[in-house]
Amino acid sequence: MGEVPYEVICPNLPFHATAISDVVLSTLLDAADKNRVQTAIELATDLLEQTSPSGDSGEQAEALVKATIQDEIFRAYNSLYEGNIEPSLILLEDAELIGLEIDDPYALNEICWFGSIYGYAEDVLPYCEQAVELALESAAIRDSRGLARALTGDQAGAIEDFQFLVDSEEYAGDIIAEQRQQWIIDLKAGKAPFTPEVLESLK
Repeated sequence: MGEVPYEVICPNLPFHATAISDVVLSTLLDAADKNRVQTAIELATDLLEQTSPSGDSGEQAEALVKATIQDEIFRAYNSLYEGNIEPSLILLEDAELIGLEIDDPYALNEICWFGSIYGYAEDVLPYCEQAVELALESAAIRDSRGLARALTGDQAGAIEDFQFLVDSEEYAGDIIAEQRQQWIIDLKAGKAPFTPEVLESLK
């Protein structure tokens, strides 16, 4: 049925297990509910008990919530390209609330890069830092943090990150390295190279 939401057709029958994740996700994305993670766990517990009663429904529910958060963060790439950043930020906050460590530097890097381009640089900077910690030698990830740093006023940090890319063997002679070199020159001169046109070209 594609993107058609799950609907309960026969309310007298147990809630189908395949729909629980969708209900949990909807709850987890409710930014207005500050207790949304706990709400999602309680909801999942109730639904699991309806589907297959067992003594460990609470543990299963917490595992399901964690899996849903992690899976949806990785599925968010297409929406990030389109500028739909807020769901990923909400899910990352959910992960922190439930003690779930997101340790994929490339997923974090996507959020860092596109979040910066679409005006969320301050919000995504902590995830840029986390991505760099997980992949210290990645020029591309340092480059993303450089963009976020520049857009949040950390010119010295941005220059350091862009220089890391310029000096890397991976980008030697590449047009990207040439562009970053010009950004370094502009930043040192006190110029702001990230016009709306430049940011648009980075999408």
